[in-house]
Amino acid sequence: MLYRVSFILFLILLLQSSCRNSSEEGVKLQSAVVSFIENTDDIVGYGFLDLAEVVQKGNLNEIEELGSFFNQQLSDLEEGISISERLFFVLKGPLYDNETPSNIYFFMQIKNLEKFQSLIDEMGFSIEQEGRLKWHSNDDFSLGYDENFLIVVTSENNQDEEKIHLVKAFEEIYKESKNKGIGAYLSQQKDFSFVASLASLSSIPGYQDETLMDNRDERIKSATKDAKISFSLTFNEGNIVSEFELLNANDTLKEMFFFQEHGPDDILSELEGITPDFAITAAIDVEKLDNLITFFNPDTKQEFIRSFGKYGLMFESVAGDDIGNVTNGKLGVVFSEENDTFNIHSVVGWGKEKQNILDIISSLAEEGTLTDLGNGYYHYEGSLIKTSEDFLVFHENIPSNVEDMNYNNKTSHKVDNKGYPFYIFFDVKNNKNMVGSIYKSNDYIVRIIDYIEVFGNNEKFKVEFVLHQNDKNALSYFIESIIQRYENSY
Repeated sequence: MLYRVSFILFLILLLQSSCRNSSEEGVKLQSAVVSFIENTDDIVGYGFLDLAEVVQKGNLNEIEELGSFFNQQLSDLEEGISISERLFFVLKGPLYDNETPSNIYFFMQIKNLEKFQSLIDEMGFSIEQEGRLKWHSNDDFSLGYDENFLIVVTSENNQDEEKIHLVKAFEEIYKESKNKGIGAYLSQQKDFSFVASLASLSSIPGYQDETLMDNRDERIKSATKDAKISFSLTFNEGNIVSEFELLNANDTLKEMFFFQEHGPDDILSELEGITPDFAITAAIDVEKLDNLITFFNPDTKQEFIRSFGKYGLMFESVAGDDIGNVTNGKLGVVFSEENDTFNIHSVVGWGKEKQNILDIISSLAEEGTLTDLGNGYYHYEGSLIKTSEDFLVFHENIPSNVEDMNYNNKTSHKVDNKGYPFYIFFDVKNNKNMVGSIYKSNDYIVRIIDYIEVFGNNEKFKVEFVLHQNDKNALSYFIESIIQRYENSY
């Protein structure tokens, strides 16, 4: 336990010192990490934390409780350790059932070997040596170093083999690296970034679907071969941006893409004037989605149609086995609270059976199930149906008189998908009750957020958390909110 505490304190001190080192040292360390990744088998993920940016953006030096501790320990540490502006880490497989990698490696750079050795001695680590490599190992982690680099290894199992992993790692970091793609990714201007092997994730025992037929399982293996998924986090003034990106997608994987290239811009005009509490728009390639659903789970198609509630049941017979009969893939839904009433507004682009659906609506109006209000409007069980040239629109909990529709403008934000085929908007500030238990347990996060937007296409999703204030970095507000929350709890 004492060693675990020492290791944690050691990494914290490294974080503090990172903001005072040169980029030249960072490039040298980064090259070693790239060599390790390129020359090591079974790498399931890698990434970095930009420690200097985190310290600066979070104003960690100005936090009294942390600042006093750092300043007491910093001078001795900086004489021995030279850290790049980023802390690099690598995950080695295989992944266990609990999604934990076999080993995690942390990479740092030695500035002065003699001073660093003194630091190790002061921390009470017993050191062994073999050739140029020195190492220390205990039940929680192992560290090894030579005159240039420090590598720390943690293991899920087989701690006895950590020395072997260290020796192998020091062999790999000095080999020539030819993969420019890894280096380019590790050079991105992000605060935190992580790349994972898609094939490794799909092979986790807990994620495997035993109900899939052999050919489906083989297709998944083929689609995920060489593919990777990345996650990054960046703190800016006024917002936090999180990005998910699919890398190295092969042709088999691209065949599974089902978003159209551009967003359903014309859908927004149908939702104009409605204040969104939550909104989603999508432009889907219906044929590709239909093929994908048929391949994995054909029953999902009926569930998709029924997800439109009573309207889905109304047109289920028209849909049949082809989603394209009902919609061309242009979809939009807005949830809003107007006049103390929670309303749902849905927009569906006409599918191939547009005329059949129009005929059904006309028949229902003739028999009195729907009330024809004229100009393409119909009233049905407290809701409004609108038929236009391009869309079928549903407004739930709307008065029977069209002229009585009155939307309150609570926020200046306008739903805008910016041309992306997938878009989500959520007004956090005005809907804390909707967050429910999440808000109660994480109020230090929710209370600083104004709204959230998600923009996505087939290969990239961006989530933007927009804060109430934008006069300083979002990370600083986040840390201040955490401190205030816990100060008020005592």
